[in-house]
Amino acid sequence: MLVQLGDTCTPEKFGAGAGSESRAPVIFINSVKEEHAGSVVLEDEQAARVATEHLIELGHRRIGLIGGAPRAHTAIRRGHGFRNAMQDAGLPVPESYVTTLGYEPRRGREAFRLLMSQDKPPTALFIANVNAAFGALAEARTIGVRVPEDVSIIAMHEAWSAENSWPPLTTVKMPLYELGTRAVQSLWARLHSGTTLEDLVVSDPPPHLIVRESTARLPPSAMY
Repeated sequence: MLVQLGDTCTPEKFGAGAGSESRAPVIFINSVKEEHAGSVVLEDEQAARVATEHLIELGHRRIGLIGGAPRAHTAIRRGHGFRNAMQDAGLPVPESYVTTLGYEPRRGREAFRLLMSQDKPPTALFIANVNAAFGALAEARTIGVRVPEDVSIIAMHEAWSAENSWPPLTTVKMPLYELGTRAVQSLWARLHSGTTLEDLVVSDPPPHLIVRESTARLPPSAMY
């Protein structure tokens, strides 16, 4: 049995204790359960760092995070990567600039509205999942916020729809094919050897920045 958690599911949705009580071979995809060895995960922290550093290099200093649900392993790892990149650049992260509402498009809409309604909103956003980013882009059009003129947006994960959104969405592409391949290989090894495998991190190819029109250099007039 192959179990996927991570971006699309939470332990609550999947069912408490799933996999950990069963003797069937289980490999968790992009999620980690402390009581259950056997997972294959992405370099979420590094990907978040790549995204955040792209915004910093464009001159942005007020950068917000639209994150996943607070208990999701992917959300935690991506949040760490974002905060570490900001700390290394000597930039503050006000708690009002961070949301943990989830990855669904409707949550992206809600988070974007909350962040942009502040007296001094972020000039750039790292959105930890491309689905939430689509919601944020839709909300931007609804409330009249221009992307990237008023706020730059970069999202985690590449999708065919990213280059067809408006504006085309800057993303960090992750090795999802390799993630699935390693998960199947790990499950096969467990089925045939009965060995409990160590947790694996898929690092080749590394997170890859794809720059499109949703991010732009911060104009000097917007720096303060």
